[in-house]
Amino acid sequence: MTAHKTIKWFADLDTSASDLAGGKGANLSELVQAELPISSGFAMTTDACAAFVEVNGLQAQTIDLAAQTRADDSASFESASAEIEALFQQGVIPNELVTEIKKAYGNLTDETGQAVAVRSSATAENLPPATNTYTTPKRSTR
Repeated sequence: MTAHKTIKWFADLDTSASDLAGGKGANLSELVQAELPISSGFAMTTDACAAFVEVNGLQAQTIDLAAQTRADDSASFESASAEIEALFQQGVIPNELVTEIKKAYGNLTDETGQAVAVRSSATAENLPPATNTYTTPKRSTR
């Protein structure tokens, strides 16, 4: 399996990769490196998130909305948060990233023939920006 800038396979990462692949991705890769019987999988990197933000021009808009909040007005944070969420939901995933995700997903399902589990990481869990982790469920051999 090839490693991409925006997609990283667990086998190609280690625990030092949490800034790139999130805590879950780095920890799962450590289990792969230890040759424990876990499902293969990949993580979308923070580079993928950055590409999405850049293509959709979200950074400046997000900063502008966040700057409009007032510490003494919790409703201003709720409003800014809702507007930022809407911007991200309206965003378009870059074609190159769509292609990489489809290829990695295809490799994953071809390898196992099983369903795929998707885990997303919230930015509060794994700073910097959120990452997503894709794995195939592994059946117990016990």
